[in-house]
Amino acid sequence: MEHAKLYINGMTCINCQTRIQNALTKHPGITQAAVSYETETADILYDSSVISLEQIQGLIDELGYSASVQKTSRAKIVNQTLRELDIIVILYFLLRHFGILNYLAPASLTDAQMGYGMLFVIGLITSVHCIAMCGGINLSQTLQKILSHLRTYLVRCFKMQLPIMPDVLFLTR
Repeated sequence: MEHAKLYINGMTCINCQTRIQNALTKHPGITQAAVSYETETADILYDSSVISLEQIQGLIDELGYSASVQKTSRAKIVNQTLRELDIIVILYFLLRHFGILNYLAPASLTDAQMGYGMLFVIGLITSVHCIAMCGGINLSQTLQKILSHLRTYLVRCFKMQLPIMPDVLFLTR
């Protein structure tokens, strides 16, 4: 058995952590995998006669993330971000120069002859969108803390030790 620590780029939420961990633990050559969204790492215990470290990195790459043995340097991240910003700025000026931006966003979404009913529908759609987005962001950021408090509450109030509960449910680190 060998142990490896991989640095994973591209995780954006706890679901990414769970997705990678499930994919790794399903592989027969990997006996244990602990993935952390917070530290962007994966600690893996694997049988090198069944699977190589490169194959493990390939499994993670197939999921849409990039894994490496060494942590990505700050300079490399800054350079990549600057390249992406350069591309965005160039595309913006090209779209503006050729007038394509005028076709992408209409000058006004509402019209002077529009009735109150249609304005109400537009407001309703906008408010539902806002609630869904803000609620989803809030839930994804607070779920781990809520589940941690729930586990503590159950242990204290009911003197329950929860060995049966899967760690994925409580998103332990």
